[in-house]
Amino acid sequence: MKTKKVSLPWGLVRTPDNVFWTQEKLAREGIPHDAELIQEVELREMAEDEERIMGSEDADMDRVITNCIVAVGPIVDRQSIDNVVAPALLKGDSDWLLMELRRLSLGNTYDFSVFCPVCNTQNDLTYDLSRVEVKKPADPLRDRVFTYDAPNGTLVFGQLVRKHQEGLAWIKQEGKDVLGRILALHLLVSGGQPVEGETIQARIIKGVGLLREAGVVALSKREWLRKELFKGVCGPDLGTISTCRNLDCRAHFKHRIPVDPGFLLPSAKAEEGTWEDVL
Repeated sequence: MKTKKVSLPWGLVRTPDNVFWTQEKLAREGIPHDAELIQEVELREMAEDEERIMGSEDADMDRVITNCIVAVGPIVDRQSIDNVVAPALLKGDSDWLLMELRRLSLGNTYDFSVFCPVCNTQNDLTYDLSRVEVKKPADPLRDRVFTYDAPNGTLVFGQLVRKHQEGLAWIKQEGKDVLGRILALHLLVSGGQPVEGETIQARIIKGVGLLREAGVVALSKREWLRKELFKGVCGPDLGTISTCRNLDCRAHFKHRIPVDPGFLLPSAKAEEGTWEDVL
């Protein structure tokens, strides 16, 4: 079975006592002086079990990624990878692993369809995934959290982990107070206390209230914070430009390479590639 070593843009923070630090722990306690950054992950190609997962109704891509992680730095223990390491992966790292897993298992050629935003013609495209570049942080240890002294207290924001994808999808679906909710999703600590909630949605709603209490109400200030957070968003760059095949149109348009459950299946064609990040 093929394997491949992948370099993560962020990596995982570990201390000599073999404790992996979550984003929440880093936001509360700061970066430990003896922190070690582990950025090398070994993947194996997908097999029958992963194909079965992707062919099911749930199509859990996170489960597939975790299954195919063979080692994280020196760690090869299956239980540690499943229960400690994989949940601590930042979203940019997880997205890059997904891209590399697809290339390792199915090759670089990817077929998908995208609709022209000008004439709505369906364009069937083939893309070489080896062209996808990864954006890396300037400082993968310190850039993962961002402290802001608001008028009424200190706020600590952090880069998202994979589980927060659910929150992004909910914010997009609701379409209300998008900017405030995006900031709330990134908010980890307010006034020295962790931001918690029984669900991601509840945590976002609580975070919106905490932003208001801290005095972050002006749209200009919220937009500035969003831009500061966006500077740190790392992972695969899925943006590209295509030309409409309709000879009466031939418009050039920007779009994203779609990453849906079909991305990890050899016989499936991806859905319409017009999804845009909430950020």
